[in-house]
Amino acid sequence: MTRSQLMLGMTAAFLFLLLLIIFTGCSQINDILSAKGTVTGRVVDDQNNGLPSATVSCESASTQTNSGGYFTLDEVPIGQRTVNASLSGYFNDGRGSKAANVIEDGSDDVGWLTLVPTIIDGPNRAVYLWHLDESSSDFWKAQGTLMGASYFDSLVGGTRVTEDVALYSIGQRYSRFRSTVGVSDFETNLNGEVVFQVYGDGVLLVETAHTKVGTTASIDVNVTGVLTLQLKAYHVAGTGNDENIDVVWGNARLLIP
Repeated sequence: MTRSQLMLGMTAAFLFLLLLIIFTGCSQINDILSAKGTVTGRVVDDQNNGLPSATVSCESASTQTNSGGYFTLDEVPIGQRTVNASLSGYFNDGRGSKAANVIEDGSDDVGWLTLVPTIIDGPNRAVYLWHLDESSSDFWKAQGTLMGASYFDSLVGGTRVTEDVALYSIGQRYSRFRSTVGVSDFETNLNGEVVFQVYGDGVLLVETAHTKVGTTASIDVNVTGVLTLQLKAYHVAGTGNDENIDVVWGNARLLIP
């Protein structure tokens, strides 16, 4: 065998080996790409009631929840994936998305995906603040009454001379914060005055004038790009007595862009 024939044979063998490696590698890659798994869970509202007919999706896979809000999502590509829930009339404030670790021919239960109901606020959709999870709050969720008008979806509380605060992580998901605020009609300290403040990421966005029984203030402030929303109210020292004053954040809500 001549030297040229030997070199030609070695070249052919090398090319065959290279093609074999490429073919085997592509086959393995295709196997990985085509591998699928299953994700299960439940879609609920903020009161933990199951939501039927909600859409649950991950990558190209999609399904709908049953009458109890439960779902089984098949044909999900393996790996670290994000599962998202949606439903007309509800909003995903972040709790409607969960991470899933999808394994081949296996099942991962992501637990509950939470959606919050929306309302119509003029031409916009909005969510009442009390449907969201607060980081901390000195107020509670209840109906409030201001100047004879009832606000059914409100934050109320007994405000002291030292400020009372509510803190929410809103994740840059909203465009405006709106509320009608004032001292509750049922407050007996008729001379006590209260100031309401709204902060975005620690920056004062709006501050009301002094309000007392028989007066209200309207808050409508831009919160675009805000991560942390903070509501504050305090009883102005020296007005009336310095006992708690019942205040109302009437229909406190966030608009969805």
